[in-house]
Amino acid sequence: MATSKKARMGNLQISKDGVIWLPEATERRWLSYDIKAGKWTSYDFPNDIRGSASGNSMAISADGTIWNSGPGQARRFNPATRKWSAFDSPSWKQNPGGYGITVAGDGAAWFAENNIDRIARVDPVSGKVEEFKVPSQGQAYPRRMNTDAQGNVWVGLWQSGQLLRIDYKTREMGVYTPPSERAGAYSVSVDKAHDLVWVTLHRVDKLARFNPKTREWVEFPLPQAETDVRRIEVDRHNPNRVWWSSVGNFGGRARMGYIELLDGAASK
Repeated sequence: MATSKKARMGNLQISKDGVIWLPEATERRWLSYDIKAGKWTSYDFPNDIRGSASGNSMAISADGTIWNSGPGQARRFNPATRKWSAFDSPSWKQNPGGYGITVAGDGAAWFAENNIDRIARVDPVSGKVEEFKVPSQGQAYPRRMNTDAQGNVWVGLWQSGQLLRIDYKTREMGVYTPPSERAGAYSVSVDKAHDLVWVTLHRVDKLARFNPKTREWVEFPLPQAETDVRRIEVDRHNPNRVWWSSVGNFGGRARMGYIELLDGAASK
């Protein structure tokens, strides 16, 4: 730290080669931490890119580039060349927001414009940005997202409490509703080994599992009320286990924990 005693670190991701990436807003930079080498590296965030260095979410592409969502914008950093890029959406001047971000099967980055109920797509080669309206009645408020084994995009629609699927090849969208009404679908993680989609039901203190093939939902209550879960992650080494972390804004205590399905239940 150079200008402050306390860091403000954002949403982190871990690359396939064991490097942690995360933004740090106080010093206006992104950081990487090589787990094996035990080494930190700092990258100054360019002054000509709008908004905070933190953004809301990060994603790592298969080509090694690091993506981050900003205000009506996606940002990209190439660690190999140390080149920064920024891509404004067509609606960026309307305060569209910028929430979850992920990289689809064709390498395109998708990010949520939560204030206007649109999902933006960035072509990583041409830099062209397209916007797609979320097919939901009333306000949807898209939040965080992830991709499945086929490379399709899944998004939590917080206000409508639904789960959105985007076919990355055709851009076709489908909306799925869990048993709990207006449950606040928020963070998404995919069990790619069994093709199962997990989503936080933020407003009702549950995690839910959706089977795209059978359209079956299963909901799992969390151990405390007002847990305020903001992120879930399927364990890469044990897909029966789903980790969750909370902010603690309502319950007063930030927590993390996991739900583990026994007897091979993840595949059922």
